[in-house]
Amino acid sequence: MGKFYLYTHIEFLKEFFKIRPSQIEVELLDDLIMQNQELWNRFFNLMSKRSNLIFNIEKKDFIKLTTNNSIGKYLKILIKRSQVKENSDLFFNGDVFEQITEDEDFFINLSNPNSLFLLNMDEEKSKEIENNFGYICISKESIYKRIPFFFNYNQVDIQRDSTIKSWEFISKFKHPFNSIIINDPYILKEPDKIKENLISLLENILPPKLNKNNIFLTIITDCSDTSYCYNRVIKELKDSNIDLSNFTLINSKKEHNRNIITNYLWISSDYGFTLFNKNKVAKSTPVRFVPITFINDAYSDYNSEPINRIENETSIYDSYLNLLKKYKGIIEGASDNGVLVQFKGSKKNRLIKF
Repeated sequence: MGKFYLYTHIEFLKEFFKIRPSQIEVELLDDLIMQNQELWNRFFNLMSKRSNLIFNIEKKDFIKLTTNNSIGKYLKILIKRSQVKENSDLFFNGDVFEQITEDEDFFINLSNPNSLFLLNMDEEKSKEIENNFGYICISKESIYKRIPFFFNYNQVDIQRDSTIKSWEFISKFKHPFNSIIINDPYILKEPDKIKENLISLLENILPPKLNKNNIFLTIITDCSDTSYCYNRVIKELKDSNIDLSNFTLINSKKEHNRNIITNYLWISSDYGFTLFNKNKVAKSTPVRFVPITFINDAYSDYNSEPINRIENETSIYDSYLNLLKKYKGIIEGASDNGVLVQFKGSKKNRLIKF
């Protein structure tokens, strides 16, 4: 099963443990407190069951903290769960945190594109990392504000009689990322709809231009003329002032499903992403937004048994990784020789490892 890489300052953990709603607070049945308790438990389960946790302290210092009255019980659960093979693993590497704060190449050369950073810094500094490199970075002062993103499944029903008439609605799902793959066999079939759909979608979901990194865009679609479609998209991107120098077009009939995936989010649409025509809905369809950290399981408290992953839970991340494997095979197999040119661009995308 896939595991997330969580780079975690121990100071972040201390704050996270401190803000867990107490049982007395929960018994007040306040909606916000109960919501925060569930979010806290889900995030703790993400850390303890589904991650590679990298800490900024040595193991011996981590063990000493287990005797601390306020946080010791949580650290003991982390250790206990890490002893089960399927659960999280604990790593201790202070040097890597010096690179995070001092070496820009660390983020540029990061091997896992789904890494999360839980750091002892203020919100302004964490936003700076996100805006520079396109990785999610949460400060200890913004925990409850940021963690709902990781567990909220959303479905937006696009209907002909709905008030939604464009891709502007997708902007509420904007988030840090540096790589995106769009798979839709029909997204370039009608050139006159590219601006209102593909380009508008990108305008509303892309983060601001990264200051110290590049955004990679790969489109997998079925088109009759690869060079023409590639150049048309490039022109539309330039006309809309979207700076994507790392764009690849893959011409393939091998994948019929319609998906958009980023470092952290999976978007799917039954009828693809050419949904609007002249500010009207051209096709009615549900559009689903699922964070790759989402897990379809029965809600449980942070210290409930079993301590390992339950058999009937469904990991979106595992399905996401399987989809990436499928895309890797399609991209690797695309040729630029012969009568049919099957790709234009570099084929590079951080989500795909060759």
